[in-house]
Amino acid sequence: MSIFTPTEAARPNRTRRILILASLTTVIAVATWAIATYAAGSESQPTRATPTQASVLSALTPRQRQYVLGIASLTPAQLRAAFGTDRPSSDDSVLATLTPRERHYVQAMASMNFSTLAAAFATGH
Repeated sequence: MSIFTPTEAARPNRTRRILILASLTTVIAVATWAIATYAAGSESQPTRATPTQASVLSALTPRQRQYVLGIASLTPAQLRAAFGTDRPSSDDSVLATLTPRERHYVQAMASMNFSTLAAAFATGH
């Protein structure tokens, strides 16, 4: 039969505690790294390039494509005639029949210049 002194008996428990503490520290460090990596990866979205005319047109049905190409090919005079972008006349009787919101929209559309129309309808001429 052997007798252990208190210092010898405590030594295995101390070693076990150190191993448990080291293991726990490692697990916490790995979990923290995994969470940080996941959070950083989910926030970074790839930047999207501006779509080209070909890529936009390829996503449309043939009928939609025909309409868009028709609008894009209009001359400035045709755009003014089609969308009423001539300067407002002194006759405000038509504007008086509109709601304030509609009136604001019509006046904003009518005040567009050629470069704004070209940008809005992608004529680029």
